[in-house]
Amino acid sequence: MNAPSVNDLDHRRALRRFAPIALPILLCSAFLCAGTWSAYHAGNRNDQYQLIQLGQCVLDGRLLYVNCWENKPPGVAWISAIGMALTAGNQFGAWIMPGLWGSLCLSIFWVSVRRLYGLAVAGVATCIAAIVFSLRL
Repeated sequence: MNAPSVNDLDHRRALRRFAPIALPILLCSAFLCAGTWSAYHAGNRNDQYQLIQLGQCVLDGRLLYVNCWENKPPGVAWISAIGMALTAGNQFGAWIMPGLWGSLCLSIFWVSVRRLYGLAVAGVATCIAAIVFSLRL
């Protein structure tokens, strides 16, 4: 049997460095996609239409809780409005923005935990945070 070449060893080292970063990213992305999909498309839930309506209300310059009413906090309406503004009024923007904000928050969380406790703990903790975040309780 031939001894592994220098290139094979370099690839293995690179994979060992990359895997603890790539695996949490893939898992967190899957959890965020599942959570966002379920929040907007689950049966008997009208969140999709409420968030689009609130975003459109803010985008049109109307006042929250005066011209359009919903029990959601104002940040949700502003996030939807920003997404709709970035996509020229398309409803897709209201769907994608919560996922982008969630990804930003998880990235900040991962960097903070990595600095405090190391790479392995950061990966596991961020995956758990993504699961909790995707539950949309």
